[in-house]
Amino acid sequence: MNRVSFLWIAFVLVSLPANLKGLEPLPSDVTARFEAGVHWVVGCESCHWEEPDRTPRKRIPSVCGDCHPGPHDDYETSVHWSGGEAHAVCTDCHGIHGILPVANPESKAYRSLVCGKCHPGPMEELLEGPHGTAFEKTHALVCSSCHSNHAVQHPTIAVVEAACESCHSRTGDAFAMGQQVEAQFTTFRQKADDAGGAVLEAAENGYESKRAVQALASAKGQFTQARLVWHSLNEDQIDLEIDKASALADRSVAIVNEGKDIQKTREGGIAVVWIVILLAIIALHLKRKSLETEIE
Repeated sequence: MNRVSFLWIAFVLVSLPANLKGLEPLPSDVTARFEAGVHWVVGCESCHWEEPDRTPRKRIPSVCGDCHPGPHDDYETSVHWSGGEAHAVCTDCHGIHGILPVANPESKAYRSLVCGKCHPGPMEELLEGPHGTAFEKTHALVCSSCHSNHAVQHPTIAVVEAACESCHSRTGDAFAMGQQVEAQFTTFRQKADDAGGAVLEAAENGYESKRAVQALASAKGQFTQARLVWHSLNEDQIDLEIDKASALADRSVAIVNEGKDIQKTREGGIAVVWIVILLAIIALHLKRKSLETEIE
């Protein structure tokens, strides 16, 4: 232990009575786990300095960040801390009192398999594919090998491309497949954006839009399924899911166009009716004039 750490612990211990009056003793089994973990050396007071009894969930990242500033800074750039909201916090992945080094098989965060607790779909797909087999053989990190650990970003292929290059040559078949899937995903996203614009226009102009909105929502849901299947690297299944998503996006546009045609037909019909009415009025007027002339 270096001098700075020693002085910090000494300072905290001196200040204990005023700050830890409400701290309840841990159950014996939790105490045993804590003493076997990495935090036993700093004691309870390092985390429970301001709020002895319980640390609010939203404050956990800042408490951990006092000793782990680098991971904390990365975490605040991630999707897990989106807009200042703690969607996932340190203890969700690392545990609370029995925290162990991530290289320890007994650690909650071992090989980043803990990600599957919140993201079971991607984890199931990955374990069924070649990456699952490869990671198991090499005992490499699983999710964080591609997505990072603390600086997790929105999962696009472009974001994980650098990770792909760490194992696959740009000239290889595996990398080529990734580029192909990226192109498919990009094409669908553009199609979905175009469909969204068409649906918005329909709503603004009073065309039929409810069914179009539903079709577009289904398309986006189907695309989410394609992104899940991507973890398995099953090309045929990815193609199938993307085709389904694209067909639903096309259907939403078709519904909008049908609504436009119906609206135009209605408008045309109304115009014809008004023309007929106008002609009838003119004819009646002429007839009346004719009768008035005869009477005179």
